[in-house]
Amino acid sequence: MKNKILIAFTAILIIIPTVLMFVFYEPPFESLTEKPDMITSVQVVKPDGQILQITDRTQTDATLKLIKSEEKADGIPDDALGATMFKVSLAGAGRTESYSVFMDVNKLQGVYFYNDADRQAYRVQAENARNFAAFEFADFLYTSEVPTLSVSGKTVKPYEFEWKYKNIKNDYLSLDVPVSDTAEDIGTVSAGDLDILFSRVPLDADVYITVKEGNKNPVKRSYTEFTGVYPDSPTECEFELEAQWRESDGVNGVGSGKYKFKATVNASPDFKIWTTTLELSGQPYVEKGGIVVIAARNIDPAKLKFSSTPKLCNDPVFYTDGEVSYAVIPTTYNTEPGTYEICLEYEVKKSTYTVTVSDKEYNAKNFTFKESTIERYINDENITSLLKLINGTTSAQSSNKWLAGNDFLFPTYRQDYKTGYGNPIHFNGEMTEYCHVGIDSRLLDDEYATAIADGKIVYAGVDAIWGGVIVVDHGLGVRSWYTRLDVSDVQVGQTIQQGQKLAKGDDSGFGDDYRMHCSVTVEGSFVSPLWLIENGIQLPNWQ
Repeated sequence: MKNKILIAFTAILIIIPTVLMFVFYEPPFESLTEKPDMITSVQVVKPDGQILQITDRTQTDATLKLIKSEEKADGIPDDALGATMFKVSLAGAGRTESYSVFMDVNKLQGVYFYNDADRQAYRVQAENARNFAAFEFADFLYTSEVPTLSVSGKTVKPYEFEWKYKNIKNDYLSLDVPVSDTAEDIGTVSAGDLDILFSRVPLDADVYITVKEGNKNPVKRSYTEFTGVYPDSPTECEFELEAQWRESDGVNGVGSGKYKFKATVNASPDFKIWTTTLELSGQPYVEKGGIVVIAARNIDPAKLKFSSTPKLCNDPVFYTDGEVSYAVIPTTYNTEPGTYEICLEYEVKKSTYTVTVSDKEYNAKNFTFKESTIERYINDENITSLLKLINGTTSAQSSNKWLAGNDFLFPTYRQDYKTGYGNPIHFNGEMTEYCHVGIDSRLLDDEYATAIADGKIVYAGVDAIWGGVIVVDHGLGVRSWYTRLDVSDVQVGQTIQQGQKLAKGDDSGFGDDYRMHCSVTVEGSFVSPLWLIENGIQLPNWQ
């Protein structure tokens, strides 16, 4: 009997667990989305990393439907990869799952996701994407519509901002925009309009700016009336700006913002001009072949506009030395005599100068050479090589500092010349297309060419026409050229003082015996060394 009881008890012990196993058996599953009752946590991770815990049942169901799809895809298309990417994280049943979703609310037919574990891509049903995007917590899908403000290239956060966007159900929802309780320090800026830029431009009538300039009382005006800030000296200014954005076609979102920022505004732009002056009229003038110097302070040279009527030259190059920018404007023997109006514009600042270019008579100079000699030197190949040398050297960066003094000297001890700047050249009595671009001076065996002004040697080499060539940079785009010299001992980079010996003549290149040639270029234009020797160069200043 005892055995029967023991057998029965043993059978019960075996059968009960088996029954319990069948009663409580849970078949295996691939994803928690198939077992929503097992899910204990649903999170949405925004693109910026912020984690949203989803607890509302309606929102939870919509989020789960977003990442449950039977429509497999070969991969995430390129268009979808450029959309907003966020993550959905699920936890439950002792496991966690993460999904990456790519959604553009304007292209709900092209929303995709994949499980981060196996990266199998699926396409989301448009209706499921629409339902998810309609929730207020999905505001991150619309952040690209929020306007931003930059001042002088720096982003300024608002201290007050209200913004509503229209979701895909045409409901207006509020969007949380980060604000700042401190005024952005823009730093030091040029006088003018401050480069105030909105990523989405409000109507001018909806923008107001308040300016407190130093100790002056604040002044509020509409932005249409704001022409900038132009103090007499660098001044600390405080700014407040109010803006509104209204609804317009094709643009989502309406709202308003208030901004505070401060900046040290430089003094107003100022200009000066120098050249020779007509004694009777007091009007600036220059003999053709001479130069005009312009000085500007408190500016950004890249924003300065230069014009001349009639056209006097190409746009000049401004070199900045400290707080002042300089430009040397050349005239040549080809410049038409007459009155020229030079205009300088910087934002709302405009200055106009009238300069007279007077005529200069040049005598034709006849050179007598053997035809074989002319053909040897003056041919297309040699001319092309010389032009390449000139263009390459004059296009190189010149010193921003004026290295020379106010006056210029003759390039020889004798202080005289045989052929002057601008003389039309005849070969054996026949007119050529060439005019003399410098001065030719006699240089005997024991004599040296000397520097006409302080500077630095930037080139030393040999050319077929000009022979041995030395180029000295004097700053601000002004360079002097010395040719037909022995350049074997000349060092590029060497600092040169006015009157310093450069090299002896060697009669290399094309020309008469014992003749050294000297030219001066300004940004590639040959000006008159004789004019510079007579007048020098004065840099305008405010001392």
